[in-house]
Amino acid sequence: LGVRFENFVRYLEWVDLEKFLFGGGALSFLEYSIQYGRPGHLDSFFAKILSDHGVFFTSFVLLGFVAVALQSLNRNYRLAGSLSLVIFIAVFSLVNEALSSVKSGHFAFFAIGLSFALAHQRMMKKASLNVID
Repeated sequence: LGVRFENFVRYLEWVDLEKFLFGGGALSFLEYSIQYGRPGHLDSFFAKILSDHGVFFTSFVLLGFVAVALQSLNRNYRLAGSLSLVIFIAVFSLVNEALSSVKSGHFAFFAIGLSFALAHQRMMKKASLNVID
């Protein structure tokens, strides 16, 4: 917790208006993130993306996810399981950057895709049964 707090303080010292809006570029968090006396990764996926790409890019991507979720809800998908998985990953990413690692990230995104595919399959099956009736 102390390392995370110290990295947050270092981020506030590092960031300026241009870096906040547009980011500092790939791996820019290594300029201020210190772990055990050496540059190291952050423990927050969102802070990592925000420092690398800035508010504009991050907002654009998050709005894209929200648009897809709203479109899915408009199609009457039963997404309770899928949405709970997305919410868990979002909250988990506040204090961990496992989504950017190869093994954890691929598993998480595979699980999200699988849950949405199953919801879509159930919806299509229900729609085909309604057409037959």
